[in-house]
Amino acid sequence: MITSYEGRNIRLPDFLIPGAARSGTTALYEHLRKHPDLFMPDEKEPMFFSICNIGKRKGWQVGKLVEDWTIPDFNEYLELFEKAKEHQKCGESSVWYLYDHDVVIQNIRKFYGEKAADLKIIILLRNPVHRAWSHYVLKCSRMKEPLSFEEAVQPNVIRQRMEKGLSYSYDYIGFGMYTEQIRAWRKAFPNIRIWIHEEFFSNIPVFMEELAEFLEILMHPSLLIRRRVNPSGIHRNRLARLGASSLMGPSLWKSILKPLFPRRFRYRMKMDTLRRLTRPEPMPEPVHRKLTEIYATEINQLEVLLGRSLDIWRDAAYQPTGRS
Repeated sequence: MITSYEGRNIRLPDFLIPGAARSGTTALYEHLRKHPDLFMPDEKEPMFFSICNIGKRKGWQVGKLVEDWTIPDFNEYLELFEKAKEHQKCGESSVWYLYDHDVVIQNIRKFYGEKAADLKIIILLRNPVHRAWSHYVLKCSRMKEPLSFEEAVQPNVIRQRMEKGLSYSYDYIGFGMYTEQIRAWRKAFPNIRIWIHEEFFSNIPVFMEELAEFLEILMHPSLLIRRRVNPSGIHRNRLARLGASSLMGPSLWKSILKPLFPRRFRYRMKMDTLRRLTRPEPMPEPVHRKLTEIYATEINQLEVLLGRSLDIWRDAAYQPTGRS
């Protein structure tokens, strides 16, 4: 949408997908970006509204702390949407937004002004138990997590990491505390729709019809793509781990190839290769029990807030095998 900020007309997203992380937002992004009436930038998860006041945060990468991939610069963020055609509606997907709701909502109001009320919000929520484990395993597969899961979810470790400026996504537990997040987003924006991940991806045609209606676009075959994207897993063996380390870390051959191929092509090739180096990692029963205990009250509270049952997230829905 076109809005005015500091005396200039700017184009900002007509809709946002703020999360939750590991809830199918990448698959949804890939579906939507192929619709002729929508424009989704090549850069998924710029996280602008979360970090525009503080700059880039950090994360582990093959044993070293490096700056993350985010876009805190306002003009650079606006450039993401410059290629959008006049008739297209612009969207953006950044999973820190749901977690970092207070700061994000404040910044949206700052840049959108009165137009903030017109912004449409799409949220996918996944069983927080499965979400936390999937998030951790994904980071391990990308050489971004040096700690065991039991260490990484200790409250003091999470607090220290946040204080050191690490990426918010290292708070594996906090990302699944949906109730306060949803309450804040609902209060701030009248045009909001929430879907449950497990239901959404079990019947894509029906829910994509709902989504198309919400975005006021025609249903289109591009919305029914079923290609699996962004699965998590652990390295198949020591050789695969070495390959992942080479793939994810800095190297001379990557520097040479970088100017020759578009960023999106390089990213897809990297992810396809990484997928071949990993295998599904079932959640250990002790971890499942611990997370189930942590999130039991949270799920109950979310049921009250949403006014619906979330039995689909309870023990009967636990799948101990398969990628997620």
